[in-house]
This record gives sequence, structure tokens and C-alpha cells, in this order.
Amino acid sequence: HQTININPLWAEYIIQHSKLILEWYKFNLIVFLQTRNPSTPNIPFKVDSSLVTRSLVTQTKVWNFACIHNHSLAFDIYLNQEITPSSVITHGTLSLDHVIPFDFVMHNELWNLTPMHKNLNSEKSNHLPQLTHVERFVDLQYSFYKTVQTFHPFSSNKHPLQDYEYLNPLLHHSNYDVHFDDFSKILTNQIISLHTIAFNQGFDMWK
Repeated sequence: HQTININPLWAEYIIQHSKLILEWYKFNLIVFLQTRNPSTPNIPFKVDSSLVTRSLVTQTKVWNFACIHNHSLAFDIYLNQEITPSSVITHGTLSLDHVIPFDFVMHNELWNLTPMHKNLNSEKSNHLPQLTHVERFVDLQYSFYKTVQTFHPFSSNKHPLQDYEYLNPLLHHSNYDVHFDDFSKILTNQIISLHTIAFNQGFDMWK
């Protein structure tokens, strides 16, 4: 067996400053990985997953609010059908899906979420969707965006549509002149780009 002998003074130092040393290690690991994987998003959150939450409570509240004002938003793009009481019996209740898997993007931003039946969401899990779903997804997203923009009652400091501003300043929540063609181009390019990178990094396709 090989062993490493550490001077008692150094051993005491390492024990006393273990948290600082670990953070130094993580920082340098992140720099190393980001330099060699510039197209991979949110590497810091992949190194330390405790920095991000998987909870979709806030996002679900926004989607439920939007569905009240626009019933057509309760739509499953993968089945290409509305989420109705009868479909819920067969496929489960409405839940939100990360179109590009959470384990790749490491965030819950609204522009990457879509309603789907809970049972199918569990089946899709961490897989990528077929690109044939992207057009329906973008159509639904634009309708959602305009609905929230019109009826948003929330008093929090962060507007729900602020997530879209990270994609492009044109999609600022106060810009009521966002046309579908512009919205579609921005979101489609983002989804296809991330989809391609994730697939190349080993994420499997779903049916």
C-alpha cells in the first residue's frame, strides 16, 4: 500500500482550513472545465449542484396563472393535444418539463419549460425531445409569453419574463411589440443549439 506522510503542522492546517481548500479546489476545477468546454452551460452548478434547486413551485404557479387566462396553454406538445380531465386520467396531471434536460442546463428558466402529462414527464426523464416538437414548443411559448405579459399581477422584484431577457434584450417584459417571427427565431436557435450540444455530450433522445 502506498501512503502519503503529512507533516503534523500541515495536517492541522488542512483540517482547520478544509472548507477554504475545498472552495479553492472547486474554483480551479471550474476554470479548468470551462476553458476546455466553452459551449457547456452552467459548469459551476454541475460541479456543485447544491447551488441550484430543482423545485418548480414558482414556475408552476406562473404557468397555472397563465392557463387560467388562456386555457389553450394547457397543452402537451409531445402528444400534440390539450391536457384535459380525460387525458389526465390516462396520462397523469399537468406538470412542467425541461425541454432541454435540467442536468444539462442546470436551471429552471421559463423559456425551457413546457406543460406535459406527469406520467409522460417521468418517462421522458433526462432525455432530449425529437426536434419535430420544437415548432409546437415555440408556438406555445410565444402564447405563454404574451399571456403573462398582458395579465401579470405579480409584485415580486423579479418579473417572471425576466428569464427571456437573458436570451435577448429584445424580449424584455416591457416590450409589447415583440413579434412572433423575432421571438421564434431567438428561441428556436437557442433550443436547437443546446439540443445539439447536449446530444453530442451523450444525452439520449426520447421518442
